[in-house]
Amino acid sequence: MYAHAIKHAPDLESARIKVENINCPVLVTGGGQDGVWPSDEMARIIGKGLASRGRKSEHVVLTYPGAGHQIVSPYSSTSINYLTVGGGFVELLGGTPKANALASEDSFPKINEFLDRALGLSS
Repeated sequence: MYAHAIKHAPDLESARIKVENINCPVLVTGGGQDGVWPSDEMARIIGKGLASRGRKSEHVVLTYPGAGHQIVSPYSSTSINYLTVGGGFVELLGGTPKANALASEDSFPKINEFLDRALGLSS
């Protein structure tokens, strides 16, 4: 769906979120085998945009080459690797169950630590 939408978008630049103007901490994650959209590539692009213009707010980019779209809380099921959307269309989420589980396990404490810092809950 993502590839189809991008091909038919009249003006991608006007639709782009201007991340370089964000003035707060930002964390993004991405999987290199994401079946929904190129989240790994987009996370890196967002990270570069966040690093531009001398932003002072923290940003964290977590990417997992073998993971798909399903990076969730650890110990959640990774056995269902598709999503049914309108009209019965099936969207494959990508990655392997093992890679998705490892990405979820690795990212979860990093996300919690980031939120603690961003919200001023840790010293």
